[in-house]
Amino acid sequence: MDQVPDLPKKILKDSWGDDFETYIIKPGEETDEVMGTVWELIPLERELVRDWELVDFSWYNDIEGKAVTKDGQEVEIQTEGFREGQEVDREVDGKNYKPFLNRLEDFQRFAEKARKEYLERTKMQEGILPKRLV
Repeated sequence: MDQVPDLPKKILKDSWGDDFETYIIKPGEETDEVMGTVWELIPLERELVRDWELVDFSWYNDIEGKAVTKDGQEVEIQTEGFREGQEVDREVDGKNYKPFLNRLEDFQRFAEKARKEYLERTKMQEGILPKRLV
């Protein structure tokens, strides 16, 4: 948590405590690869992800890039990740890593709480679940 700016750190500690860990994608070489999931999201879902990742609180930055699906299709993507000058305490192999560093049950509970709070703050209607592309 030492690498997290003060406001996002407080938000994260209030939900997760001091033991919270996460991954962040950061710039690398053009040949570097990171395995992950590509989701097709409606604009509301995209905003929910940005809110969850605390982009507007300077924890992560919006990033645009390209991904290659298992069938070789190249798709434009949006994600969140590394801020210029941000420090990390270690690097992991982008192809072989645990999908969740924290308990999945906690992740699901806090994600649901964050979604409800966002919808209440913005007075928006709930969106549909994202369609998995790969």
